[in-house]
Amino acid sequence: MLKRLFSKKKAVPFAGLLPPGQVLSAPHERFPYSYDASNWRGEPSCVLIPRDSAELAACVRACRREGRRFIARGAGTNLSGATVAPDGEVVISLTRLNRVLELDPLRRRALVECGVVNLDLQKAASAHGLFFAPDPASQKASTLGGNLAVNSGGPRCLKYGITTHHVMAVEIIRPDGSLAWLGDPLGEAAGPDLRGLLVGSEGTLGIISRAWVKLLPLPKAARTALFSFPGVAEAVRAVSEIIARGIVPSTLELMDAFILKAVEQFHHAGYPQDAAAVLLAEVEGEEEDLGEMMGEVLEAARRHGCLSFQAAEDGESRARLWEGRRGAHAAVACLRPSVWVEDGTVPRNRLAEALERLQEIGRKEAIQVGYLFHAGDGNFHPLMLFDDRIPEEREKVRRAGGEMLKACVDLGGTITGEHGVGIDKLPYMEYLHDPVTLAVMGEVKAVLDPENLCNPGKLIPPAFLSGAAGLAPSGRPRPQEAREWVPGGLAEAADMIRRARLEGLSVRPGGGGSKAAAPDTGVRLSSRAMNAVLDFDPANLTLSAGAGLGVAEAEALAESRGLELGFAACFPGTATLGGALSCSDSGPWRESRGRLGDSLLGLEAVLPDGRIVSIGRKVVKNVAGLDLGRLWVGSRGGLGLVASLILKLYPKPPAEDLLVAACPDHAQAAAGLEALRSGGLEPAAYCLLSPALAERLGEELGLRPAGSGGMLVLADFRGRLGRSGALRRRAVGALTAGGMEPGFELQGENRRQVWDWLRQYGAGPEGGLLRLWGPAGALREWTNLARDHSLPLACHLGGHEAWLHYPSLDSLGPWLDSAARLGARFSRLKGEGPLRPWWPAGEAGVMARQIKDHFDPGGFFPELPSF
Repeated sequence: MLKRLFSKKKAVPFAGLLPPGQVLSAPHERFPYSYDASNWRGEPSCVLIPRDSAELAACVRACRREGRRFIARGAGTNLSGATVAPDGEVVISLTRLNRVLELDPLRRRALVECGVVNLDLQKAASAHGLFFAPDPASQKASTLGGNLAVNSGGPRCLKYGITTHHVMAVEIIRPDGSLAWLGDPLGEAAGPDLRGLLVGSEGTLGIISRAWVKLLPLPKAARTALFSFPGVAEAVRAVSEIIARGIVPSTLELMDAFILKAVEQFHHAGYPQDAAAVLLAEVEGEEEDLGEMMGEVLEAARRHGCLSFQAAEDGESRARLWEGRRGAHAAVACLRPSVWVEDGTVPRNRLAEALERLQEIGRKEAIQVGYLFHAGDGNFHPLMLFDDRIPEEREKVRRAGGEMLKACVDLGGTITGEHGVGIDKLPYMEYLHDPVTLAVMGEVKAVLDPENLCNPGKLIPPAFLSGAAGLAPSGRPRPQEAREWVPGGLAEAADMIRRARLEGLSVRPGGGGSKAAAPDTGVRLSSRAMNAVLDFDPANLTLSAGAGLGVAEAEALAESRGLELGFAACFPGTATLGGALSCSDSGPWRESRGRLGDSLLGLEAVLPDGRIVSIGRKVVKNVAGLDLGRLWVGSRGGLGLVASLILKLYPKPPAEDLLVAACPDHAQAAAGLEALRSGGLEPAAYCLLSPALAERLGEELGLRPAGSGGMLVLADFRGRLGRSGALRRRAVGALTAGGMEPGFELQGENRRQVWDWLRQYGAGPEGGLLRLWGPAGALREWTNLARDHSLPLACHLGGHEAWLHYPSLDSLGPWLDSAARLGARFSRLKGEGPLRPWWPAGEAGVMARQIKDHFDPGGFFPELPSF
């Protein structure tokens, strides 16, 4: 264990840095900051308590000036020792940065400081009919900065995804005290996804000070029920069948008999005491659908031995059921002086097998253990009881915990799903990751924090922090006759990249050729032969495949089992998975499904020096180390070749409905979207087509609703749309109230034909395809420009972006001028020529350049598109 007693070490001389009461140096003042919710302890030399980003930056600059390492700390609810100070580091407490600075109901987002308590944001959002999806069990106390730092999850991850999926942009204080915004609250930033890299980095790359987070509409209605089972294995099999039926409950929480008894003694939640396990399930949606959904859940449960069924009849009984689950840790903690909590994740269908192994470990060590499961995610928490005052007991639970985490890895899982690595899981990082991948994590840390000031000794094993010198520069690539190399596998690709470097050849990774022409010089390194389906696992909703597999082939494979990809990339006829990832080509459903990177569970990639990085597992909750895969999202091949991907799949919705309406102008289209949302309707996609694009669509597919203006609106609805058709009638009424004339309602193959056509419309050999995003004023101006210049434009109002098919670079002048004037952004999805993405990169660009220069100092791979 770490230091447990305070010395009289002299405090760092920070007097005068902050107002009185914000610099704590006395032992009794520092004591509350010496521990977190884990069993680790450490003595900070000083505690600084800034009140805003400016004071926070001043604290970081002072620490650097004094040569002192520092640790950012929120409420201290983390369970991995991530916020303790093992070697006298300075603790910077962020709890006074606790303001919701802006809440924008129309754009469904909020700007928050890092010290805002999760539940306080929920309350602020609920006043506008919205909510923040991540809901860790500690939400009454935990801060958003801590939630982001460890990418914490919670019960709702099954339906809504993990924390990083709901973070649009973060402001970080870099180790030198400078500020950097990573990501973009207006859309998807160009270049590597540094926002995604920072979320889950546990404060080792910088301190998150503020964030733009995504909010969602509160569900219309919810049903909660408790199912009891004769064994955990039966409950796990019921979970698999529920999801196999295409039902995605908002939560599926599982507790074993030990937990049930502890909870009932502590909370009196009404849990059955004669069951070996219970499953707490909650479904959300339209009120008229919930009875059918819960009926299907009950049918699946009964097929696997459900003993009893207890439905929450009202809000009070629902709250009682949830209070028992959220208070389970506290209930167990009443039984012995100490509780050690582990946090493993395995593929969902191996939960029962994992439990058997974990129970055997507990029996071998003679430890009392209770088990909590986020069953839908394969994430579980063994709660081991012991007495921390007895060294033998402490060592026993640590040993048992380590064996449990190794068992998770052996079953295809990971060592932490939501608690993070911190100090606690450092010894097991080498069991999970190969040495090259850990070395690359260490190199990224050294590039962005060269003095190792930020939360040292956490997340990355110290042995992998020393080898970060990077490649030795070897000159620039030499002009050579263009050629194409087509590796057949990962090892061959690595050999080819090393050979190209030795020969001084520039390399451009390529997929199906849908977005970029072959290079005029050097090597086009094609992934098209690496197109195998490596693992298709419908039970766990995952697909592992070579980067050269076509998007269309992956879509067809998923659909054959009632599933779908989480994105709809452009040019599905020729686009590959690797190419879509490289361009961060999320497609028209980004506002409902999220970014393409949100579907990425892992990848294998070859760096410019030929080293192979392997990150991720086929589990949806995994926070074991830096999320290196995010570096390749949007990097356009600038950091090497992606060879394979692990993707999350989704059940296809039971109903899909496309309303096509005539629309006179952008203002009416925006009014229609507002009318839909005001009526409690959330289209999966909402797209305005310029007259030129609407005319082309009408010619090819015959969609010509009557009306003036020549524009069309596509309002797409997916999910359980109401058995009586009431939702459709409400949508038609809302569009009509918004000033539009609904003309068609398309379902099935007819609906799909429209979206496939729209995704493919810029795929011809002429011209290029530009993606633009920005504020409402920019979207309005671009729509007017498209009308005035007779250019095809698809404006996705829900996602605040547009796709423009342009005939030549000369035609882009007005668009680029408006982007610069209105503070908007653009990047190119397809096309050639001297056009750089317009992106005010600032410090983010500096960080991207540092990473690029480290891994590709000679510039042998394409330039990153973020600067």
